[in-house]
Amino acid sequence: MNLYIQKESERSGVTIMGEVDMSNADVLGDYLTQEIKAEKCDLFLDLSALTFIDSSGLAVLLNARRLLQASGRSLILGSPSPAVARVLQVTGLDQLFETDIAYANSAVRQSA
Repeated sequence: MNLYIQKESERSGVTIMGEVDMSNADVLGDYLTQEIKAEKCDLFLDLSALTFIDSSGLAVLLNARRLLQASGRSLILGSPSPAVARVLQVTGLDQLFETDIAYANSAVRQSA
């Protein structure tokens, strides 16, 4: 499955595009761990272009959240796509993760 990761240049944010499953979740996990170590603020993930996520991808998000919380920071999910939002809802993780629709909308406007 295809996974694309793009660092947002003007903020501590990452855009995740494509699909996250067990074949590439470790790539995303390694990337997010490096971002968490490098930055000292909350981490925003724009999920508006993420079309699929399985349990291994959810585990990556949960681990990133745990790492950030250990240092008093937050993981904020920006505009999960409908498919990803549904997975979050079915698993109950939509109640656990903080979301920010405005962040994803501003990221889209900046790239246009």
